[in-house]
Amino acid sequence: YVRVLDTMLRDGEQSSGGATARAQKLAVAHLGVDVIEAGFPASSPAESGEDVGAAWEAVRGARRPRVHAFVVTSGVHMRRKLRNTPEEVVAVARETVAYARRLGCHDRVTDEDIEALLSDDIFQPVIWSLADVQATCGTLGLSTATVKLTAPGGQEKIACSVGTGPVDAAYKAVDQIIQIPIVLREYSMTSVTEGIDAIATTRVAITGDVNTTKHGSTTGQYFSRTFSGSGAAMDIVVSSVRAYLSAVNKMCSFAGAVKASRDRGA
Repeated sequence: YVRVLDTMLRDGEQSSGGATARAQKLAVAHLGVDVIEAGFPASSPAESGEDVGAAWEAVRGARRPRVHAFVVTSGVHMRRKLRNTPEEVVAVARETVAYARRLGCHDRVTDEDIEALLSDDIFQPVIWSLADVQATCGTLGLSTATVKLTAPGGQEKIACSVGTGPVDAAYKAVDQIIQIPIVLREYSMTSVTEGIDAIATTRVAITGDVNTTKHGSTTGQYFSRTFSGSGAAMDIVVSSVRAYLSAVNKMCSFAGAVKASRDRGA
Protein backbone atom coordinates (compact mmCIF):
# COMPACT_ATOMS: atom_id res chain seq x y z
CA TYR A 1 0.00 0.00 0.00
CA VAL A 2 1.43 3.35 -1.09
CA ARG A 3 0.48 6.38 0.99
CA VAL A 4 0.55 9.74 -0.79
CA LEU A 5 1.88 12.79 1.09
CA ASP A 6 0.88 15.98 -0.74
CA THR A 7 3.17 18.94 -0.03
CA MET A 8 1.97 21.18 -2.88
CA LEU A 9 -0.93 22.77 -1.01
CA ARG A 10 0.89 24.48 1.82
CA ASP A 11 1.00 28.27 2.10
CA GLY A 12 2.99 30.35 -0.33
CA GLU A 13 3.63 29.88 -4.02
CA GLN A 14 5.07 26.44 -4.70
CA SER A 15 5.72 27.72 -8.22
CA SER A 16 5.20 31.12 -9.80
CA GLY A 17 1.50 31.93 -9.52
CA GLY A 18 0.84 28.58 -7.89
CA ALA A 19 -0.65 29.60 -4.53
CA THR A 20 -3.75 27.68 -3.42
CA ALA A 21 -6.76 28.87 -1.44
CA ARG A 22 -8.54 26.94 1.31
CA ALA A 23 -11.36 25.86 -1.01
CA GLN A 24 -8.83 24.39 -3.44
CA LYS A 25 -7.14 22.50 -0.62
CA LEU A 26 -10.46 21.01 0.43
CA ALA A 27 -11.17 19.99 -3.16
CA VAL A 28 -7.89 18.08 -3.33
CA ALA A 29 -8.59 16.51 0.07
CA HIS A 30 -11.80 15.02 -1.30
CA LEU A 31 -9.81 13.29 -4.06
CA GLY A 32 -8.58 10.77 -1.49
CA VAL A 33 -5.02 11.94 -0.83
CA ASP A 34 -3.77 10.15 2.30
CA VAL A 35 -1.88 13.03 3.93
CA ILE A 36 -1.98 16.72 3.02
CA GLU A 37 0.46 19.32 4.24
CA ALA A 38 -2.26 21.93 4.46
CA GLY A 39 -0.31 24.99 5.58
CA PHE A 40 1.30 26.93 8.39
CA PRO A 41 -1.35 28.14 10.87
CA ALA A 42 0.69 31.28 11.67
CA SER A 43 1.32 32.30 8.07
CA SER A 44 -2.04 33.76 7.09
CA PRO A 45 -5.12 35.31 8.78
CA ALA A 46 -7.31 32.48 7.49
CA GLU A 47 -5.22 29.94 9.38
CA SER A 48 -4.16 31.89 12.44
CA GLY A 49 -1.98 30.68 15.29
CA GLU A 50 1.67 30.15 16.05
CA ASP A 51 4.25 27.36 15.80
CA VAL A 52 3.73 23.70 16.65
CA GLY A 53 1.06 24.36 19.27
CA ALA A 54 -1.10 26.27 16.80
CA ALA A 55 -0.58 23.57 14.18
CA TRP A 56 -1.76 20.88 16.58
CA GLU A 57 -4.80 22.90 17.65
CA ALA A 58 -5.71 23.35 13.99
CA VAL A 59 -5.71 19.63 13.18
CA ARG A 60 -6.38 17.83 16.46
CA GLY A 61 -10.06 17.41 15.58
CA ALA A 62 -9.26 15.55 12.38
CA ARG A 63 -9.80 11.80 12.15
CA ARG A 64 -6.07 11.19 11.71
CA PRO A 65 -4.30 14.42 12.77
CA ARG A 66 -0.64 14.93 11.97
CA VAL A 67 1.89 17.70 12.49
CA HIS A 68 4.72 17.90 9.97
CA ALA A 69 7.75 19.37 11.76
CA PHE A 70 10.83 20.33 9.78
CA VAL A 71 14.14 22.10 10.18
CA VAL A 72 16.61 23.33 7.59
CA THR A 73 19.85 21.36 7.40
CA SER A 74 21.95 22.96 4.68
CA GLY A 75 25.25 24.41 5.81
CA VAL A 76 24.37 27.90 4.57
CA HIS A 77 21.02 27.96 6.39
CA MET A 78 22.54 26.69 9.62
CA ARG A 79 25.33 29.27 9.58
CA ARG A 80 23.50 32.30 8.17
CA LYS A 81 19.87 31.88 9.18
CA LEU A 82 19.72 29.65 12.24
CA ARG A 83 23.24 30.47 13.46
CA ASN A 84 23.36 27.03 15.04
CA THR A 85 25.80 24.15 15.01
CA PRO A 86 24.73 20.75 13.58
CA GLU A 87 24.40 19.42 17.13
CA GLU A 88 22.12 22.32 18.07
CA VAL A 89 19.95 21.66 15.00
CA VAL A 90 19.48 18.02 16.05
CA ALA A 91 18.62 19.19 19.58
CA VAL A 92 15.97 21.53 18.15
CA ALA A 93 14.49 18.69 16.11
CA ARG A 94 14.32 16.43 19.16
CA GLU A 95 12.73 19.12 21.34
CA THR A 96 10.16 19.91 18.64
CA VAL A 97 9.11 16.27 18.41
CA ALA A 98 9.04 15.97 22.21
CA TYR A 99 6.86 19.10 22.45
CA ALA A 100 4.42 17.69 19.89
CA ARG A 101 4.24 14.48 21.91
CA ARG A 102 3.41 16.41 25.07
CA LEU A 103 0.56 18.11 23.24
CA GLY A 104 -0.90 14.71 22.36
CA CYS A 105 0.41 14.24 18.84
CA HIS A 106 1.35 10.56 18.60
CA ASP A 107 4.28 10.49 16.21
CA ARG A 108 6.14 7.62 14.59
CA VAL A 109 9.59 9.06 15.13
CA THR A 110 12.33 7.97 17.53
CA ASP A 111 15.51 9.80 18.51
CA GLU A 112 17.43 7.37 16.31
CA ASP A 113 15.12 8.24 13.39
CA ILE A 114 15.93 11.92 13.83
CA GLU A 115 19.65 11.18 13.92
CA ALA A 116 19.44 9.07 10.77
CA LEU A 117 17.21 11.49 8.86
CA LEU A 118 19.53 14.41 9.50
CA SER A 119 22.84 12.58 9.26
CA ASP A 120 23.05 12.60 5.46
CA ASP A 121 22.71 16.38 5.38
CA ILE A 122 24.59 17.68 8.40
CA PHE A 123 26.63 14.84 9.87
CA GLN A 124 29.59 13.12 8.27
CA PRO A 125 30.96 10.97 11.10
CA VAL A 126 34.57 9.85 10.67
CA ILE A 127 35.09 6.46 12.30
CA TRP A 128 37.07 4.65 9.62
CA SER A 129 39.17 6.74 7.24
CA LEU A 130 41.01 5.80 4.06
CA ALA A 131 44.80 5.95 4.33
CA ASP A 132 45.82 4.20 1.09
CA VAL A 133 44.38 2.00 -1.63
CA GLN A 134 46.21 0.20 -4.43
CA ALA A 135 44.38 -1.80 -7.09
CA THR A 136 45.40 -3.80 -10.16
CA CYS A 137 43.18 -5.14 -12.92
CA GLY A 138 43.29 -6.28 -16.52
CA THR A 139 42.78 -9.29 -18.76
CA LEU A 140 45.75 -11.33 -17.54
CA GLY A 141 44.50 -12.20 -14.05
CA LEU A 142 42.16 -11.50 -11.17
CA SER A 143 41.59 -7.94 -10.01
CA THR A 144 43.26 -7.32 -6.66
CA ALA A 145 43.20 -4.49 -4.15
CA THR A 146 45.14 -3.58 -1.03
CA VAL A 147 43.45 -1.18 1.37
CA LYS A 148 44.87 0.58 4.42
CA LEU A 149 42.35 2.12 6.83
CA THR A 150 42.82 4.21 9.94
CA ALA A 151 40.76 2.69 12.75
CA PRO A 152 38.80 4.65 15.39
CA GLY A 153 41.71 4.37 17.82
CA GLY A 154 44.20 5.72 15.30
CA GLN A 155 45.91 2.44 14.44
CA GLU A 156 46.29 1.45 10.79
CA LYS A 157 44.93 -1.82 9.43
CA ILE A 158 45.68 -3.40 6.05
CA ALA A 159 43.87 -6.07 4.03
CA CYS A 160 44.16 -7.52 0.53
CA SER A 161 41.45 -9.15 -1.56
CA VAL A 162 40.51 -10.25 -5.06
CA GLY A 163 37.27 -9.51 -6.86
CA THR A 164 35.42 -9.34 -10.15
CA GLY A 165 36.86 -5.86 -10.63
CA PRO A 166 39.07 -3.36 -8.77
CA VAL A 167 36.14 -1.77 -6.92
CA ASP A 168 34.73 -5.14 -5.85
CA ALA A 169 38.18 -6.19 -4.64
CA ALA A 170 38.62 -2.94 -2.70
CA TYR A 171 35.20 -3.28 -1.04
CA LYS A 172 35.99 -6.85 0.00
CA ALA A 173 39.27 -5.65 1.51
CA VAL A 174 37.39 -3.00 3.49
CA ASP A 175 34.95 -5.65 4.72
CA GLN A 176 37.86 -7.78 5.93
CA ILE A 177 39.14 -4.89 8.02
CA ILE A 178 35.94 -3.60 9.62
CA GLN A 179 34.43 -7.08 10.20
CA ILE A 180 30.81 -5.94 9.91
CA PRO A 181 28.19 -7.71 7.73
CA ILE A 182 27.35 -5.31 4.89
CA VAL A 183 25.18 -5.65 1.79
CA LEU A 184 25.77 -3.23 -1.08
CA ARG A 185 22.31 -2.25 -2.35
CA GLU A 186 23.09 0.52 -4.83
CA TYR A 187 26.16 1.76 -6.66
CA SER A 188 26.37 4.57 -9.19
CA MET A 189 29.07 6.81 -10.59
CA THR A 190 28.90 10.07 -12.51
CA SER A 191 31.48 12.41 -14.00
CA VAL A 192 31.53 15.90 -12.52
CA THR A 193 33.77 17.35 -15.23
CA GLU A 194 34.66 16.42 -18.79
CA GLY A 195 37.82 14.98 -20.25
CA ILE A 196 40.30 12.27 -19.37
CA ASP A 197 41.05 13.94 -16.02
CA ALA A 198 37.38 14.16 -15.00
CA ILE A 199 36.44 13.89 -11.34
CA ALA A 200 34.31 10.84 -10.57
CA THR A 201 31.54 11.06 -7.97
CA THR A 202 30.36 7.75 -6.53
CA ARG A 203 27.16 7.16 -4.58
CA VAL A 204 26.34 3.96 -2.72
CA ALA A 205 23.62 2.59 -0.46
CA ILE A 206 24.24 -0.22 2.03
CA THR A 207 22.37 -2.18 4.68
CA GLY A 208 23.86 -3.75 7.77
CA ASP A 209 23.15 -6.33 10.43
CA VAL A 210 20.37 -6.66 13.01
CA ASN A 211 21.68 -3.70 15.02
CA THR A 212 20.62 -1.36 12.22
CA THR A 213 17.09 -2.69 11.61
CA LYS A 214 13.98 -0.55 12.04
CA HIS A 215 10.54 -1.61 13.27
CA GLY A 216 7.76 -0.35 11.00
CA SER A 217 5.00 1.11 13.15
CA THR A 218 2.47 0.72 10.34
CA THR A 219 3.22 -2.83 9.20
CA GLY A 220 4.72 -4.20 12.42
CA GLN A 221 7.55 -5.71 10.42
CA TYR A 222 11.30 -5.20 10.71
CA PHE A 223 13.32 -3.98 7.77
CA SER A 224 16.97 -3.12 7.24
CA ARG A 225 17.79 0.56 7.41
CA THR A 226 19.65 1.90 4.39
CA PHE A 227 22.68 4.16 4.71
CA SER A 228 23.97 6.23 1.81
CA GLY A 229 27.42 7.56 1.12
CA SER A 230 29.22 9.59 -1.53
CA GLY A 231 32.83 10.16 -2.51
CA ALA A 232 34.76 11.99 -5.20
CA ALA A 233 38.22 11.62 -6.73
CA MET A 234 39.95 11.51 -10.10
CA ASP A 235 40.59 7.80 -9.48
CA ILE A 236 37.40 5.71 -9.66
CA VAL A 237 38.62 3.19 -7.06
CA VAL A 238 39.49 5.94 -4.57
CA SER A 239 36.13 7.63 -5.22
CA SER A 240 34.33 4.31 -4.71
CA VAL A 241 36.11 3.47 -1.45
CA ARG A 242 35.46 6.96 -0.07
CA ALA A 243 31.75 6.58 -0.82
CA TYR A 244 31.67 3.12 0.77
CA LEU A 245 33.39 4.35 3.93
CA SER A 246 31.04 7.33 4.11
CA ALA A 247 28.07 4.95 4.26
CA VAL A 248 29.88 2.56 6.63
CA ASN A 249 30.68 5.40 9.05
CA LYS A 250 27.04 6.51 9.12
CA MET A 251 25.94 2.94 9.81
CA CYS A 252 28.47 2.53 12.62
CA SER A 253 27.49 5.90 14.11
CA PHE A 254 23.80 4.96 14.03
CA ALA A 255 24.44 1.54 15.58
CA GLY A 256 26.37 3.26 18.36
CA ALA A 257 23.52 5.70 18.96
CA VAL A 258 21.01 2.84 19.17
CA LYS A 259 23.19 0.97 21.67
CA ALA A 260 23.64 4.09 23.80
CA SER A 261 19.88 4.71 23.77
CA ARG A 262 19.18 1.13 24.85
CA ASP A 263 21.81 1.33 27.58
CA ARG A 264 20.19 4.50 28.94
CA GLY A 265 16.82 2.78 29.02
CA ALA A 266 18.15 -0.37 30.69
